[in-house]
Amino acid sequence: MEATTIAPSLDFSDYRGNDAVMRALVIAAAGRHNLLLFGPPGSGKTMAALRFPSLLPDLSESEALEVAAIWSLRGKEYGEMSSRARPPFCSPHHSASLEGLVGGGRPLRPGEISLAHRGLLFLDETPEFNHDVLQSLREPLERGCISVVRAGRVLQYPADFQLLLAANSCPCGNLGSSSKSCVCSPTEIQRYWKKLGGALLDRIDMRIPLMVPDAAKALEAPGQCQARLAGRVESAAAIQLKRTAAEGGLYNSRLQPEMIKKYCLLDEEAERLFRSKSEELSLSMRACSALLKVGRTIADLDASDIITAPMVAEAAGYREYGDGDSYWPF
Repeated sequence: MEATTIAPSLDFSDYRGNDAVMRALVIAAAGRHNLLLFGPPGSGKTMAALRFPSLLPDLSESEALEVAAIWSLRGKEYGEMSSRARPPFCSPHHSASLEGLVGGGRPLRPGEISLAHRGLLFLDETPEFNHDVLQSLREPLERGCISVVRAGRVLQYPADFQLLLAANSCPCGNLGSSSKSCVCSPTEIQRYWKKLGGALLDRIDMRIPLMVPDAAKALEAPGQCQARLAGRVESAAAIQLKRTAAEGGLYNSRLQPEMIKKYCLLDEEAERLFRSKSEELSLSMRACSALLKVGRTIADLDASDIITAPMVAEAAGYREYGDGDSYWPF
């Protein structure tokens, strides 16, 4: 399965999503947070995901060289490395094999997750992917690389990507639809979400529900300014890279535990709310760290040094679906 790149002309200038969804997409792009878009068919999950790369800044020269080197191992050239290099966007089909995703073959070659290095890996209809394929994402999401073992040989490929997932909200697809009734039982809905696997879902910082828009929206002029959205992302990204320059320049999603304490500073009210939300949502240590990192990105978008209580509340809101028995904002 060949990796695909998205044409630069595909952006949010023709997107009619609501303001809450657009804000979530901007936050995810600014901090490189892993993202799940879920909702009924027709809610715009894939449309938003395909336009998501347009929010990201160009690759730096060193990043572009890394990407070009990896793609060369597949006998391909990546973009025009002498000019503007965009982050790669890879979207394997749900029938993709484990080898096609993580790498392998004869001779050994990098898979889709390595071709997405420094860019985005998009899995549409995520629950339709093989369980082993989905669980293979855990190592690269944690380490930024993947180890491939074949015939006694061990090769390690870079795989530092941002993960975008899209899925229906239930097996029948109608949970959340204003015009159709969901016929799934609570047990069926829970089983459907469990296809993602708790360990993988725990590594998804933001889970965003999408509603099917009113038909009248098709007649409205798009309300998004692509340049403004991308500009906000670029400004927040610059703040992050400057703040972590001593560590090599990191986006908030890549902050290590010792860095979170250093950079994710809360005021007193925010700290109280963070403790309350952590208990209310029964968050794991990884989830607590992710909540703080998303809060840090929200603060960066507001050019704030301190994470406030409203920022913590917003970050927690992006985390509540998919854990326990909360699968839709009823």
